[in-house]
Amino acid sequence: MSKSKFTKIAKPIEKDPELRKFENEYHTTATSTWNEYYKGFKLQLPQDTEDNKIRGSHVPEILNNIFSVLKWILSRHNEVTVLRYDFYPADSEVTISEFQNSLTVKLKKLRRVNDKTKSTLNEKLGNAIFKDLKYFWVREKGTHEAGGGLHYHCFAVFRTPDRMTQKQINGLFREKASESLKGLIDAKLQKEDFKNRKRKKKLLEVYLEKIAPFKLSNSKDKPNCPYITIPGYFWLKRNMLALDMSKSQKESMLNAIAKLNDKTEPDKGFKYLRLDAIAKRTNSKGEPIGGVLQECIYALSYLAKTITKHALPDNKKKYGFSQLVDKELTDKRKREIAEGTAKVNLYFEEYEKYGVETQTKSVI
Repeated sequence: MSKSKFTKIAKPIEKDPELRKFENEYHTTATSTWNEYYKGFKLQLPQDTEDNKIRGSHVPEILNNIFSVLKWILSRHNEVTVLRYDFYPADSEVTISEFQNSLTVKLKKLRRVNDKTKSTLNEKLGNAIFKDLKYFWVREKGTHEAGGGLHYHCFAVFRTPDRMTQKQINGLFREKASESLKGLIDAKLQKEDFKNRKRKKKLLEVYLEKIAPFKLSNSKDKPNCPYITIPGYFWLKRNMLALDMSKSQKESMLNAIAKLNDKTEPDKGFKYLRLDAIAKRTNSKGEPIGGVLQECIYALSYLAKTITKHALPDNKKKYGFSQLVDKELTDKRKREIAEGTAKVNLYFEEYEKYGVETQTKSVI
């Protein structure tokens, strides 16, 4: 096609450098909004500042996928565990994919045989501890952690194992996480050429010596080597998900919180979630105290917050999660999952309907 004097050549639009800088700093997505509730559930909100208002409170895409992972596991099992953990790679250059792949392989080998934990590939020996394990992670950039501030907030879901306490589950998780980190860093030391990077080699050698199963007792205890820590957990029973059961769950939690400082009774804890963290939030007038599912989603909404994701390079993934697929299923199992899916969807729809009604009343 020949050009004529009437042909208009379109020039690429060049953004003002200051505008581009502003957008990179303050916008994580093109749909940044300030959402206090999402599908009937209260969300953790960032500090109410002008900058945060511009960025938006949460990334809707991340919230939707968090819901998808929860619904997937709840549709398949009557009792599930949601384990919140954080991963700090420091300056090890261990990627989130490397870490998750290594950890998943180790956790899936763990089976419980006669009240003992064994690692085996033989599925006929005992029951899998981390059955149907799926994970979800978000990448964030802070200002104080080693590794340029890069860190990850994550959660794992799996069928709640029989005859195990949450303390035992957490211990196994941390133990296998530290083994994964040691193995990955040792592999880097064996494979990489450090002729021109002797300081890097020395750093990795120091990391290898320091990595250990890490339990956070306070923020000052953070090590300067790669580590994971577990800030919370939730046990979700499918028959406890209904909205009309959340009121009694709330009352049980409040009673248990009231006993935390009662020295006359032994601390029995609260089976379904980490009560001390919720008590601390309650004392600081945080929200909410609701049923176990409401508390779980409130905690997980922290992963979807917009702030601390805006500083990531454009070519870096902001989040990722396991493929939600099943192995070959029998017809009976397919029917069970279909029934479970219908029940779970109904429970979540109840919360969404209730949330719309509540917010409408508050506006009026």
